Amino acid sequence: MKKWSSIILFIMLFVTYASISYAQQPKATSDITENTIVTGNDSIQVKLAADKNILSRSAFISMQLKKDSFGYKEVITLNSRMALKRFTLEYQFSHGGKISLAKKADKTDGSLLFFNNNNELITAANPLILTDANGNKIPTAVNINNNTVTYTYNDYDKKIVYPITGEIQLFSDAHDFYTWFSYGKWYSRSDGITLGLMPVGNWIGPDATMGEISWSWGTVKDRFSNNSNWYNGDGMYEQYYCHVLGSPAISGEEWNLEPWRPKVGIIETMKQSCNPL
Repeated sequence: MKKWSSIILFIMLFVTYASISYAQQPKATSDITENTIVTGNDSIQVKLAADKNILSRSAFISMQLKKDSFGYKEVITLNSRMALKRFTLEYQFSHGGKISLAKKADKTDGSLLFFNNNNELITAANPLILTDANGNKIPTAVNINNNTVTYTYNDYDKKIVYPITGEIQLFSDAHDFYTWFSYGKWYSRSDGITLGLMPVGNWIGPDATMGEISWSWGTVKDRFSNNSNWYNGDGMYEQYYCHVLGSPAISGEEWNLEPWRPKVGIIETMKQSCNPL
């Protein structure tokens, strides 16, 4: 009889605990939180979505949108191993638009490019990098379906310590040339016309993201592409790309972009030290 009493008591305690635990879970909705990104005349609403059928796991993930000098940061927090290993950010454009993965020599680093309905770049985002409480990086895969971006990771390594956090830097307010360069100017040399650029900050080098490259290049185009010296924009971009990745973290050296140099492809441009012939 004592044995049965203990079993009944255990069942009652379990049911009570389960009821309390379930009551503390969010309602059956896929929308955990939402925020709005403002960029020029456009706005983009972003929502963190979780599986409606896994309530007890969606409670362990959160997203905050924070304003900063470059634009916005999406801060992701995964609080427990119970957190979903796949989560989705849904983006809704105020006037229509699309998202694509930025490419680096035909490969993506996970950076995102946001275009409005006129196919104009309105913001760019660095890749999401997840790290655990000890600063260890956690491999993350990204996939785009229409305007939803899905991130997948795993924590099979038992050495991973929660919480896991990650940030996505969105460049919406950094469309100022002087955020990226101290100066830019056209001048003539013996071999032809050149556009000289002096980069600032520690964003350059082999770890530069496609989000940073695309957005900073946009500021160069906005400032100089209406000049009569500007032509062969694709070839100039290849030189630009080469200079960004080939520079030390703090350069102090002027970059020279020559429109008269041929467009030969990024790989060949890099082989020729950014000066293709």
